[in-house]
Amino acid sequence: MFKKEKKDKYKTKEQLIKELAKLRKSHSDLQISEDLQLVNSLINQSNDAIAVIDLETSRFLYINDKACSNLGYTRAEMLDMRVTDIEAILPDNFSWSKHVSEVREKGYMFLEGLHKRKDGTTFPAWVNVKFLTIGKNNYMVAIVRDITEWNRLKNELERANKELEHRVIERTTQLVKANKQLKDEIAAHKLSEENLEKSEAYYRSLVETSPYSIVFADLTGRITFSNNQTLYMHGFKDMEEIIGMSCFDLFAPECRQRAVDAAQQTLMNGGFRNVEYTLIRKDGSRFPAEASASLIIDKEGKTQGFVGVLWDITERKLKENEIKIRADQEAAIAKLGRLALTDTALSVLMDETVKLVAKNLNVEYSKVLELLPDGSFLLRAGIGWKKGLVGTAIVMGEIESQAGYILLSHVPVVVEDFNTEKRFHKPPLLEEHEIVSGMSIIIGKQDKPFGVLGAHTSKLRTFTRDDINFLESMANMLAEAIYQRQFEEMKEELEKMRRIESIGVLAGGIAHDFNNLLT
Repeated sequence: MFKKEKKDKYKTKEQLIKELAKLRKSHSDLQISEDLQLVNSLINQSNDAIAVIDLETSRFLYINDKACSNLGYTRAEMLDMRVTDIEAILPDNFSWSKHVSEVREKGYMFLEGLHKRKDGTTFPAWVNVKFLTIGKNNYMVAIVRDITEWNRLKNELERANKELEHRVIERTTQLVKANKQLKDEIAAHKLSEENLEKSEAYYRSLVETSPYSIVFADLTGRITFSNNQTLYMHGFKDMEEIIGMSCFDLFAPECRQRAVDAAQQTLMNGGFRNVEYTLIRKDGSRFPAEASASLIIDKEGKTQGFVGVLWDITERKLKENEIKIRADQEAAIAKLGRLALTDTALSVLMDETVKLVAKNLNVEYSKVLELLPDGSFLLRAGIGWKKGLVGTAIVMGEIESQAGYILLSHVPVVVEDFNTEKRFHKPPLLEEHEIVSGMSIIIGKQDKPFGVLGAHTSKLRTFTRDDINFLESMANMLAEAIYQRQFEEMKEELEKMRRIESIGVLAGGIAHDFNNLLT
């Protein structure tokens, strides 16, 4: 009787252990499936093509939606292809195994190539290749960006510069030709006073209708004549204001000595063309310009002075600066993407994110707010904030606050002036730092956010669409890294549960053997 009771009691415990193990496995499998779906969804929402490649065969093991749309293949077609199938140009001595060895040695490579679509057309691309080891398996991960639009803007700028230079040369040549023609006519035909007046009117008309500033100066640099465009460009109202002043006073103080040196060189070599200077207006404001100059020679061959042609290049400089800013922002996104593929700690990744955001948006403050379980936010990472706030400052998340409003918004929230903002209250953190303008965006998905990424400045600022897109890309990149880290943590937790389960089974076996010994 005693033996049977002990045996039945042991079987009941074993059944409970098995049932608990099944429940744990079911829960773990379900959680892994949801996490994988989330990661896959994030990758498929990327603006860049992403591919995982087999090191031995160069076949695609995984590709996202962007890779399919860029190349025009279905996912099934691409998973049956190799890397060399989409490369339009390969060296005759190209070796896949050698390429793999180079990437393995360096850890990553940044390449520029020409990719071939299914319809035979090609497009230029930047390729960021990363060597990745997961468990015992090695892979190559490629992030590909179509740079067709980037190349188009670059070519447009180069073409615009050439066209502008050509027009300046053409107009200057016309002016010099007209001047020579006038002198030849006077010397050769000794025109009557009437014809001379007509020629002078023609000459002045040509100068006055020029879109460029034209200045005549004597050998001391005193202005003897200028056209109306000179007055307009420098903010003068009357010709009397400019006649007799030094032509070097039209240049910013830091450029005047260089202009004087150029005038001395002109006396020796006859002139110069397309030299950049900073010019100054009557009100003291500055603007970039290019200048060309030559000598004024009389009919006897004596040098009488200088003629200078100047034109405002503000718009060109703004375009060049805009292209540089966008290029720097693209580089920042790529840098964060490369860092996210490494084992860099999440705190370091967040610190690098706020640094890159502040630098490339030219703002004094940037922050990462982490959403806490109670609905408030922790200032997890930041730059520019007062000492001691990062890691400790709490921002309320009620609906009337900016952070709470962002969680309800499906788009980036931009504030041009907090002093006139009506949608939500200005948080104490921003009030304390006298923030005037800023923009913020959710890190992660709307239904499962990690927090908020923000950029702020104490100056009145209008953020452009490109600025907003940059912040959005940085937030998406950071979210992908965060979810990947969380996924890795879940995998580790699952592995711990499996080990605990194994220990439980072992303990059950030992208990069974021990009971047998007792009975």
